[in-house]
Amino acid sequence: MKFFAFKQLILALTLAAAPAFAAKKKTARAAIPPAKNELRFQVVYGDRVSQFSITPFAKGATVKFMNNAGSQGVRDISQTDYQFLREKIEKTKGKTNDRGLCPRSFVTAISGRKQLTGCLGANNPVARELQQTVGVLSVLF
Repeated sequence: MKFFAFKQLILALTLAAAPAFAAKKKTARAAIPPAKNELRFQVVYGDRVSQFSITPFAKGATVKFMNNAGSQGVRDISQTDYQFLREKIEKTKGKTNDRGLCPRSFVTAISGRKQLTGCLGANNPVARELQQTVGVLSVLF
Protein backbone atom coordinates (compact mmCIF):
# COMPACT_ATOMS: atom_id res chain seq x y z
CA MET A 1 0.00 0.00 0.00
CA LYS A 2 2.85 2.39 0.81
CA PHE A 3 4.43 1.70 -2.59
CA PHE A 4 1.18 2.56 -4.40
CA ALA A 5 0.91 5.90 -2.53
CA PHE A 6 4.55 6.71 -3.31
CA LYS A 7 4.00 5.93 -6.99
CA GLN A 8 0.97 8.24 -7.13
CA LEU A 9 2.94 11.01 -5.42
CA ILE A 10 5.71 10.74 -8.03
CA LEU A 11 3.12 10.79 -10.83
CA ALA A 12 1.41 13.87 -9.37
CA LEU A 13 4.72 15.73 -9.01
CA THR A 14 5.71 14.85 -12.57
CA LEU A 15 2.42 16.09 -14.00
CA ALA A 16 2.61 19.29 -11.96
CA ALA A 17 6.15 20.03 -13.20
CA ALA A 18 5.46 19.29 -16.88
CA PRO A 19 3.51 22.52 -17.70
CA ALA A 20 6.17 24.68 -16.00
CA PHE A 21 8.90 23.03 -18.07
CA ALA A 22 6.90 23.53 -21.28
CA ALA A 23 6.30 27.20 -20.44
CA LYS A 24 10.02 27.80 -19.87
CA LYS A 25 10.84 26.15 -23.16
CA LYS A 26 8.40 28.39 -25.08
CA THR A 27 9.76 31.58 -23.54
CA ALA A 28 13.31 30.56 -24.38
CA ARG A 29 12.38 30.17 -28.06
CA ALA A 30 10.61 33.52 -28.14
CA ALA A 31 13.68 35.28 -26.72
CA ILE A 32 15.89 34.50 -29.73
CA PRO A 33 16.08 37.70 -31.80
CA PRO A 34 16.18 37.62 -35.61
CA ALA A 35 19.53 38.08 -37.29
CA LYS A 36 20.48 41.72 -37.70
CA ASN A 37 20.94 43.08 -41.25
CA GLU A 38 19.69 39.84 -42.79
CA LEU A 39 18.46 39.89 -46.39
CA ARG A 40 15.84 37.38 -47.50
CA PHE A 41 14.56 36.56 -50.96
CA GLN A 42 11.72 34.26 -51.89
CA VAL A 43 11.00 33.20 -55.46
CA VAL A 44 7.65 31.58 -56.20
CA TYR A 45 7.22 30.07 -59.64
CA GLY A 46 4.01 28.08 -59.77
CA ASP A 47 4.34 25.28 -57.24
CA ARG A 48 8.10 25.75 -56.84
CA VAL A 49 9.44 27.93 -54.04
CA SER A 50 13.10 28.91 -53.57
CA GLN A 51 14.47 30.93 -50.67
CA PHE A 52 17.74 32.78 -50.22
CA SER A 53 18.85 34.05 -46.81
CA ILE A 54 21.94 36.29 -46.57
CA THR A 55 23.39 36.77 -43.10
CA PRO A 56 26.44 39.03 -42.59
CA PHE A 57 29.39 38.19 -40.37
CA ALA A 58 32.71 39.95 -39.67
CA LYS A 59 34.48 39.32 -42.99
CA GLY A 60 31.59 38.77 -45.39
CA ALA A 61 28.22 37.04 -45.49
CA THR A 62 26.71 33.59 -45.69
CA VAL A 63 24.15 32.82 -48.39
CA LYS A 64 21.80 29.94 -47.61
CA PHE A 65 19.62 28.46 -50.32
CA MET A 66 16.75 26.02 -50.04
CA ASN A 67 13.75 25.06 -52.10
CA ASN A 68 10.67 22.91 -51.67
CA ALA A 69 12.24 20.08 -53.71
CA GLY A 70 14.73 19.51 -50.89
CA SER A 71 17.81 21.16 -52.41
CA GLN A 72 19.97 23.13 -50.00
CA GLY A 73 23.25 24.95 -50.17
CA VAL A 74 25.49 27.34 -48.25
CA ARG A 75 28.10 29.70 -49.74
CA ASP A 76 30.20 32.51 -48.33
CA ILE A 77 30.44 35.83 -50.14
CA SER A 78 32.70 38.83 -49.56
CA GLN A 79 31.74 41.95 -47.64
CA THR A 80 31.68 44.02 -50.85
CA ASP A 81 29.26 41.57 -52.50
CA TYR A 82 26.98 41.75 -49.46
CA GLN A 83 27.09 45.56 -49.48
CA PHE A 84 26.28 45.56 -53.21
CA LEU A 85 23.19 43.38 -52.68
CA ARG A 86 22.05 45.39 -49.67
CA GLU A 87 22.43 48.73 -51.46
CA LYS A 88 20.67 47.39 -54.52
CA ILE A 89 17.61 46.51 -52.44
CA GLU A 90 17.73 49.69 -50.35
CA LYS A 91 18.02 51.96 -53.41
CA THR A 92 15.25 50.27 -55.40
CA LYS A 93 12.56 52.87 -56.00
CA GLY A 94 9.07 52.44 -57.32
CA LYS A 95 5.80 50.83 -56.46
CA THR A 96 5.88 47.15 -55.55
CA ASN A 97 3.46 44.74 -57.18
CA ASP A 98 0.47 43.38 -55.33
CA ARG A 99 1.14 39.70 -54.73
CA GLY A 100 -2.51 38.88 -55.48
CA LEU A 101 -2.15 40.24 -59.02
CA CYS A 102 0.86 38.07 -59.86
CA PRO A 103 -0.12 34.93 -61.78
CA ARG A 104 1.53 32.49 -59.31
CA SER A 105 5.02 33.83 -60.04
CA PHE A 106 6.70 36.53 -57.96
CA VAL A 107 9.85 37.54 -56.09
CA THR A 108 9.81 38.98 -52.57
CA ALA A 109 12.80 40.70 -50.95
CA ILE A 110 12.96 41.61 -47.26
CA SER A 111 15.64 43.92 -45.92
CA GLY A 112 15.02 45.09 -42.37
CA ARG A 113 11.61 46.72 -42.44
CA LYS A 114 11.54 47.20 -46.20
CA GLN A 115 9.69 44.57 -48.21
CA LEU A 116 9.54 44.54 -52.00
CA THR A 117 7.42 42.29 -54.22
CA GLY A 118 7.68 42.02 -57.98
CA CYS A 119 5.78 39.81 -60.41
CA LEU A 120 8.05 37.70 -62.60
CA GLY A 121 7.90 39.04 -66.13
CA ALA A 122 6.41 42.40 -65.10
CA ASN A 123 7.79 45.47 -66.84
CA ASN A 124 8.40 47.81 -63.91
CA PRO A 125 11.62 48.88 -62.11
CA VAL A 126 11.02 46.91 -58.90
CA ALA A 127 10.29 43.63 -60.69
CA ARG A 128 13.32 44.03 -62.98
CA GLU A 129 15.69 44.78 -60.07
CA LEU A 130 14.42 41.82 -58.05
CA GLN A 131 14.70 39.46 -61.02
CA GLN A 132 18.28 40.59 -61.68
CA THR A 133 19.27 40.24 -58.02
CA VAL A 134 17.81 36.74 -57.70
CA GLY A 135 19.48 35.81 -60.99
CA VAL A 136 22.85 36.82 -59.52
CA LEU A 137 22.18 34.76 -56.37
CA SER A 138 21.08 31.70 -58.31
CA VAL A 139 24.45 31.61 -60.13
CA LEU A 140 26.07 30.75 -56.77
CA PHE A 141 24.14 27.50 -56.60
